[in-house]
Amino acid sequence: MLKKLLTIAILATALAASACSTTDDLMSAAGQFGGDSLVSGLTSSLGLDAKQVAGGLGAALSYVQGRLPASNFNAITQFLPGADKYLDFAKTAGLLDSPITDKAQLSSTLEGLGIAPDTAQQMYRQVGDSIAANGGETAKVAFLNLLR
Repeated sequence: MLKKLLTIAILATALAASACSTTDDLMSAAGQFGGDSLVSGLTSSLGLDAKQVAGGLGAALSYVQGRLPASNFNAITQFLPGADKYLDFAKTAGLLDSPITDKAQLSSTLEGLGIAPDTAQQMYRQVGDSIAANGGETAKVAFLNLLR
């Protein structure tokens, strides 16, 4: 009986710690990206939270970064303010233990964040529009072509 109670207590503690970690990540994302117009625009238009958007952007950028030469990736990120912050957040949140190298891995990461494939495509289009609005029409096309 004591052994059973101890096991239950350990499991409850682990679950509570896990919930706190998720809450901490969410609060961290909200604080870190509260003034970020792209993140706030995506959260309101797609019904996602800041962690989902920032983590999803970081995951997508990791994938794009792995598919392009550094100069081409830099051509995209110069028109996407905060790109480094999104990558850093995804790493800190444990989403990028290693670079994302294929679409299946990207899809799995996004699903883990609770982002459905159709929502991810909407997010990519809106990010592409932001890239274009900052003067990077060619960069938008490159970004979107890699994420189709």
